[in-house]
Amino acid sequence: MASTTIGWRGLHPQHRRWILINALLITAFVNLAINGLIAWFSIRSQHAVPIWGLPGPGKTNVMTDSLGTLFFLPFFTCATCTTAVWAQVRGGRLPRLEALAVPRRLAHGRLRRGAVLGAVTAALLSPIVIAVLAVAQLGSMSPTEFVVYKMVLGVALGAAVTPVIAVLALADHTDTALDAS
Repeated sequence: MASTTIGWRGLHPQHRRWILINALLITAFVNLAINGLIAWFSIRSQHAVPIWGLPGPGKTNVMTDSLGTLFFLPFFTCATCTTAVWAQVRGGRLPRLEALAVPRRLAHGRLRRGAVLGAVTAALLSPIVIAVLAVAQLGSMSPTEFVVYKMVLGVALGAAVTPVIAVLALADHTDTALDAS
């Protein structure tokens, strides 16, 4: 019977290499660029970005943008990373991870898994983000500060969730998992 947990040393060397190169290094650069561009695009007409506020067209604020990132980054990362892992497993370039059983609520396709992981990530990390921003007592950020903040948030969050997503994708054991959306 497969385990529900596995340590770094329990991973095959090919899995560890893939996670280091793809799930950490490449993902860091992708998140740096994408989050920087999204941040710049969302505030390009603003002279300052308020920490708190109601979202609206042309009215980005740090809090709602951060909370959205906590859900959507894991969601989209799950869709793209899982697709990449499945393609490499299908092509024989990467072995499946046989030593791990995917929890049932995470075993129903990449979009559902992404939604669950996004919701869990947002639920766990939102209080921390809210507390940090409240303690910082900032009224607003400059556009440059906001873009840098979003880039750092994207890289840090990606480093936390992408290896988990990759391991779950590697551990999908049924052929239907490779065909599910």
